[in-house]
Amino acid sequence: MQSRLLPTHILVCAALSSVAGCSKPEIKSNTTAQVAGAVYHAPPPREVLVAPHPASTPPYDDVLTLKEAIHRALRFSPALQSASLEIEAKLGEAAQAAVRPNPELALDLENFGGTGDVRGFQSAESTLSLSQLVELGDKRFKRLAVADLDRAVAVWEFEGARLQVIRETAEAFIDVLAIQETIEQTNEANRIAKELERDVKARVDAGEASPVEIQRTRPIVANTLVRLKAERARLDPTKRRLASMWGQSRADFGRVTGRFSDVDQFVSLDTLLSDLERNPEVARWSDEVARRNAIVELEVAKSIPDLTLGAGVRRLGESENTAIVASASVPLPIFDRNAGNIAAAESRLLKADYERSTSLEALRRAVLSAYADLTSAAAEVRTLSKDVVPPAREAYRAVQSSFKAGASQLLEVLDARRVLFEAELSLIRAQADFEKAKVRIEGLVGRKI
Repeated sequence: MQSRLLPTHILVCAALSSVAGCSKPEIKSNTTAQVAGAVYHAPPPREVLVAPHPASTPPYDDVLTLKEAIHRALRFSPALQSASLEIEAKLGEAAQAAVRPNPELALDLENFGGTGDVRGFQSAESTLSLSQLVELGDKRFKRLAVADLDRAVAVWEFEGARLQVIRETAEAFIDVLAIQETIEQTNEANRIAKELERDVKARVDAGEASPVEIQRTRPIVANTLVRLKAERARLDPTKRRLASMWGQSRADFGRVTGRFSDVDQFVSLDTLLSDLERNPEVARWSDEVARRNAIVELEVAKSIPDLTLGAGVRRLGESENTAIVASASVPLPIFDRNAGNIAAAESRLLKADYERSTSLEALRRAVLSAYADLTSAAAEVRTLSKDVVPPAREAYRAVQSSFKAGASQLLEVLDARRVLFEAELSLIRAQADFEKAKVRIEGLVGRKI
């Protein structure tokens, strides 16, 4: 049997190396702002976005590789399209945050429609004025800094979604491949069982064996056929699950192909735990802390009253003279000093350290769990591939030859074949478990292991 799963280093080299989980995204600056004691570079509008979903769908492929499956998922995934549009939304919010308040045009009409001397409009006074709110305390700059950092956090969320899409695609790919391998092995077992049934029937017809032996072979044929039908029934839904990663409701490929990777080569647990800083769920907190600090500064700035300046022209009613008017106003911070919002922002800033620690501990637990599955599956693969399957195969061949020579009983052949079949299926399952555990870890640490 040839194994057909692409080694997971292809997954990393083709996709994870371009994901910000491996390191902070390199994005050129269009906007620079001084935030939290450091210079923050705002990303350009479309630097990190996936391409818009095209009108056409991916072409049908008879054979699909892991690299192509990941490429399709990254290009057509609805989840990534949604995350990229959120970045665009943050860009719009940043543009809005940079806008100054609009000036106000006012027309005031006084001393008309009364009684006596102010009856009608003869004594009316009209004033046409223009006023402008002047934001104090660098509110506009700080509002823009918050909006830019909002977008930076959205970029990290996009990268986290991207890692998840890669991981889920690889896991679905492995499931499809494992079922294909199981179907292949079950087909072979069914073929051998039918061949054995024919040999036994020929011996019964020749008077060399009891008719009872035919009844012993028929359940073996039936069992392999039942297993074959069950695996074929699982294949289509599993293929659809893989195709759903790029937004398809039906499988747009015939079969998957690849090879199993080496179970003897992977990174130590301590190294993996030290690499968790690469994960977007942890790496994002540098920008998240800066964002929350910028929010504190913005809320403090909001406590500074803004100044409204105005100027205009007044026409005096009876004399028909005109005069210049000017005004200046500022709210008195007697009741509302924005203290509640400042306190809330400061609490959320202090909370950030605990949230980062919580994210890091959750990732650490996930790595420990996945690493336990990885090492367990690796040990099982090594044992099955070296100490179980080869001896079982040799034993079956020997018993089969002996049976054809008339030196062994049918029950011995059936038992040897059953042991080999179960060992081969266990090996496929263990190899799939190893690959999926490896993919999970690579998604957590952001690099190949």
